[in-house]
Amino acid sequence: MIRQRWGSKAFRKHVFGILTKPAYFKLALKARAAHDLIGWHRAGRTAEARTRKLAEKPGRFFLERFSFGMLPIGLHRLCLRPIIAWKSIVAFFKFIYDFAVDEAFREKWFLNQVAEGEEDGMLTKEEHDHIVSIIKEPFIVKYLKSMAVHFATIPVTQIVSIITGGFVAAYVLGKGGSMADASLAFAGIVALFQVTPISPGSLCRGFYVVYLMIHERNWRDYLVAAPLSFVKYIGYLAFPLQMTTTYPHLARFLVSRRATSLVHIIPVFGEHGALLEHWVFDLFFNVPQIMGRHIKGLLTAWMLLGMVVILPALFVASTKGWVGLMIALVAVFICPRMVFYPILCRNK
Repeated sequence: MIRQRWGSKAFRKHVFGILTKPAYFKLALKARAAHDLIGWHRAGRTAEARTRKLAEKPGRFFLERFSFGMLPIGLHRLCLRPIIAWKSIVAFFKFIYDFAVDEAFREKWFLNQVAEGEEDGMLTKEEHDHIVSIIKEPFIVKYLKSMAVHFATIPVTQIVSIITGGFVAAYVLGKGGSMADASLAFAGIVALFQVTPISPGSLCRGFYVVYLMIHERNWRDYLVAAPLSFVKYIGYLAFPLQMTTTYPHLARFLVSRRATSLVHIIPVFGEHGALLEHWVFDLFFNVPQIMGRHIKGLLTAWMLLGMVVILPALFVASTKGWVGLMIALVAVFICPRMVFYPILCRNK
């Protein structure tokens, strides 16, 4: 800034004009407002009509710039136009309804996701064409139907947490607690629901997958998806992980796309194309491609590692400890190699 003011004659003239000429000062404010409003409009903070109105009234723009303009984009729009929240809720439930009842709508959504994956470099042209060609296969159809249930259960945990937090806060107030204590209890309940590994929403998704297993009398196609569906956050990846051996390209794409989209929740560093997104993409897309070629050997090494670590401990463990160690050895180390991998690799 010092070099700019010292070394630029044009900039010094500009500053001098702002300080000495009211008309020039007004023009400079209008130009600055127009410059910032371009960014606002591109980011979605203002619609075209409102952008033009604010450009004509720079004083009103700067008042908003240093008040609501300091908020994130979504909150900024919500504060100035509360109707946006209602429209978003209506659009969300309309999307879920259309997704649940309209097969063509589901396929169009899925094809759009695949097309965007090709544009982003997650899929090659050959992989894109292959995925498009299998869209009518039974398991893909079931996956798309299950996505409707997953979308519908997204707000379940938040709704239950707020209702439960409200009851707890009311209980605290009823016992003579202060408003601060009630607010703290409410915030604690809501936060607890966010960090628990199993939530009301994940239970809904898990029981839905169990229902599919019983209804279709088919446990093999849901062997991986069923237990994972009960786990919060990971449950959204249950069906893609189930597809790993049957549809490897599709599974990698779905998991990596879901993971990289979640990165954008993290401000600044989660911006599209940022370093964190590349790290997550490598972890969920490139690393599985490398490991997939050696998965049999890796699972065998994992099983042997478990045996080396746990078997010696069995000789000195108590009866209760012996049972726990055996369960850990079989479930964590042996089953992935001797049970899950052979079943998933069998041709349908």
